[in-house]
Amino acid sequence: MATHVIRTSVGAATLRVHTTEHLAPDVALAAARALAAQQTSTRGPMALPDGTAARLKAAPLSPSGARRHGRARLVGRGAPHVRELAHLVWLEARLFRVPTPLFAATLVRGARLVYQVLATAPVGGAVPFDGAGGVAWRDTSLAREFGAELGRMHALGFLHGDVYPRNVLVAPPEFGAASDRRLVWLDCWAGGSAHGDHSLARPLARDLGTWFATAATEWHADEAAACFGAYFEVRRANGRPIAAPRRFLTRVAIERRRELRRLEREPKRLRGAAFPRAGWEPNFDPALGPALGPALGPALGPALGPALGPGAASRN
Repeated sequence: MATHVIRTSVGAATLRVHTTEHLAPDVALAAARALAAQQTSTRGPMALPDGTAARLKAAPLSPSGARRHGRARLVGRGAPHVRELAHLVWLEARLFRVPTPLFAATLVRGARLVYQVLATAPVGGAVPFDGAGGVAWRDTSLAREFGAELGRMHALGFLHGDVYPRNVLVAPPEFGAASDRRLVWLDCWAGGSAHGDHSLARPLARDLGTWFATAATEWHADEAAACFGAYFEVRRANGRPIAAPRRFLTRVAIERRRELRRLEREPKRLRGAAFPRAGWEPNFDPALGPALGPALGPALGPALGPALGPGAASRN
């Protein structure tokens, strides 16, 4: 599904509206013009001019952000909300659960990006992974689904780029769908194509490192093992196996520590949450070996499974 761009003027600025097939272009244009005229910061539900329920992310950019993203736009890198719309369209076309993308808009004055909007359809009954009252953390089926879907995403060469628990929703199973998937992926603007070696590329390990820095400290060993087992299995099933599993796990641990240092420098990224306590490391998780052995396949599994962990699952 391709997007279509409408260009118009709002005062001395240029408004660009990127539409999708899920919403009539005139409705998207009318909504974007109304928002751009006021340039207010909005995050939450809103009814569009034709009555369509939407969830909006709209905000003016700071002077430094306006200059930075304006320069990025000039060299072909779209505004964050436009990139996110394109990524949601890409993921939706490959049957990932994402909020239905409706439209994105940017307001550009001169060389500066001054305002941006993203509209998606609401996801009924969904809550962030870290807002599910602790139930999500003890659900191994969710850990397995997370690993499987992220593994499929990576096998297709896509990096999410912002895998925090607030950006993964837990929703009721899709009505009428063949699967019972419950996870919905948000805020993928920082991601995109992950070029290079699909087995060892640092960007792919970064997704897992970010998750295990900020979310997986709530997981016990069996949930972590379910996640990695599903991730390795799906990568192998999709023709993108992890060629050097121990090296890959070491890279995930390095990226996890890198993310923790980043959170120490920039605590605002925690959005008020407590700093993560010590959690998963691949070298002392005894559940990892038995779980990953079968997932790695008949060639690597028997040899590497015991090396990754000496015994049955236990609590960290």
